[in-house]
Amino acid sequence: MAAWGMYTMGLLACGSAWTALTGNDAFQLASWWIGAPLAIIVCLWQLWGLWKQSAHYTEPAFPWGLALVSPMVAATSGGQLATHHGEFYHYAGELCFFLTFFTAIPLFLYCYWSRTRPRGAAAGTAWIPLGVVGQSTAASTLLFDAHLYGLIMFTLGAPCVLYAMYCFYEAVLHWAPYGPGWWGSTFPVGTLCLGAWDEGWHTLSLALLVLLLLHWGVCAVRFGSWELSQSGAR
Repeated sequence: MAAWGMYTMGLLACGSAWTALTGNDAFQLASWWIGAPLAIIVCLWQLWGLWKQSAHYTEPAFPWGLALVSPMVAATSGGQLATHHGEFYHYAGELCFFLTFFTAIPLFLYCYWSRTRPRGAAAGTAWIPLGVVGQSTAASTLLFDAHLYGLIMFTLGAPCVLYAMYCFYEAVLHWAPYGPGWWGSTFPVGTLCLGAWDEGWHTLSLALLVLLLLHWGVCAVRFGSWELSQSGAR
């Protein structure tokens, strides 16, 4: 379900971005009505797989949480839509918020407790838990006007950032083999940027935006070099 989690988050984020750029709510409404129900289904399906302990879920891994974080993106989008489109989106956003809060956070804590350390091509996935920190901060500000929540989450997330840097930057320095896990270093930093901005921490948000661009650039270069090597091999 990790891939479906990324799909729903991307769909919801794309709709929000197009609305922000154009001022036309139709984009965000369409993406929410497709992405939010799908995010809930993907999250519940992932929980069912974890409960049944299928062959896909052996040793704890941060990508497990991608499907569980996706409802939080729907929560943020719902909070934005509630401003002009009624309380339904606010209540739906709250439902999505708590669905992620009570599932993703315990899962990531379990991964840390199990001393999960992604290496090599998967090292970028060490950033994934930060996605729930940034996204839930943005959602809590929109849905509950709970600025203290963001301060607590960013404080608790600080050591997680240091851990993610340690894992990912070591892989970058060794120019680890390419894999989709490299891109795990991008979206979570973007959510931190969004959460910091909604909290009014604009300097921090801009610093995180620069970090996001650096991570994206590194991943793009690594992908490009891998693609060239594959072309040469063919």
